[in-house]
Amino acid sequence: MHAPVPSAPRFVDYLSWAFSVPGTATYDLSQSGMPDAVRHDERARALARAFAADAALDRSNAATILDGYRRAAADRYGLAPDHIVPTLGTSGALSQALLALCRPGDAIIVERPVYEPLWRVPEALGLSVTPFERTFEDEWRLDPARLARLLSSRTRLVVVSNLHNPTGVATDRTTLSEIAALAARVDAHVLVDEVYLDFVPDASSPPSDDDGARVHSGVHVADNVIVASSMTKTLGFGALRAGWLACRDTALATRLARAAELLHVVPPLPSVALATALSGEADHLLEHARRTAAEGRRVLARFLTAQNAVRAVVPRYGLCAALVLPPDVRATNLADHLRRRYDTIVVPGTFFEAPHVIRVGLGGQAHILEQGLANVVAAIEDLRPAP
Repeated sequence: MHAPVPSAPRFVDYLSWAFSVPGTATYDLSQSGMPDAVRHDERARALARAFAADAALDRSNAATILDGYRRAAADRYGLAPDHIVPTLGTSGALSQALLALCRPGDAIIVERPVYEPLWRVPEALGLSVTPFERTFEDEWRLDPARLARLLSSRTRLVVVSNLHNPTGVATDRTTLSEIAALAARVDAHVLVDEVYLDFVPDASSPPSDDDGARVHSGVHVADNVIVASSMTKTLGFGALRAGWLACRDTALATRLARAAELLHVVPPLPSVALATALSGEADHLLEHARRTAAEGRRVLARFLTAQNAVRAVVPRYGLCAALVLPPDVRATNLADHLRRRYDTIVVPGTFFEAPHVIRVGLGGQAHILEQGLANVVAAIEDLRPAP
């Protein structure tokens, strides 16, 4: 007899949806990062064209190429290069950290609402996932007291994002410190997805004061904190799949690096080499990204004061926000109606375990964002039952 074929794991519904939506909608509010820099930035395009991949294709250069990449990432945090672990984007960083730290049956705690892979990947690896709730009533903030009630001796990892996806809300250093201390009591680590954190000026650099209200990278908080990031959302280099993990504990970094043996052994060297070269363009690209995001947040703030159909927290940084819908409107129905009637794309909150919200990207042109948000209100009125 043949052994029964195991059931296939659930894959990431959000990514399937994202690849299925047309890229030609007039009002596309679904974009969660800056557009491709090589297409829109002349300096990045010129550098990419001038890049010669011959040396990067020679595997004998691997140690030098990877060392240069680690150094470029380490400089942003003020860390030594051996505290940086190259990964295949932030998504690869998540899988690599889980493989290094957890085994099937272990318990982990993951924020909710949540970017779907942050809980779908642990689920596929056989981990027991408990949601750590953020609520609109708390302005989507992380509540350490709520986490304390969820931790147990089986907890191996706590997973959060900063800036939060989908709401854009930032978490300050004091809150992250409390979360790390709670996790340490049960010998657990904290993984912080920081792919959006560069929207916060100087957030990655070491703190220079004791102001816990500041937003800083979790890598500066405690030795049991691991951060994941990449060059995708803020710099617009998603095609490179260039990411990293960072932590202060050298032994932990070694453990995280060993997990690459189960995934890719060595990252694609041409991609790593080009990413290192393009990192020199970060300052002016970040300046543009922050200006663009700030204008989008101003548009959102004006929109919220002019209507009462939806509610939202206007984030201090970044280019994503979550609109809370009326109780009688479902996010999936609204997204479908917007797409069909108004040529407008938003992301249903069902992909974030939050069916009562939609995520909107604030990084497009102001007039597109203004009309797209107006279309959201019109579509809600279409769907609500007549009084």
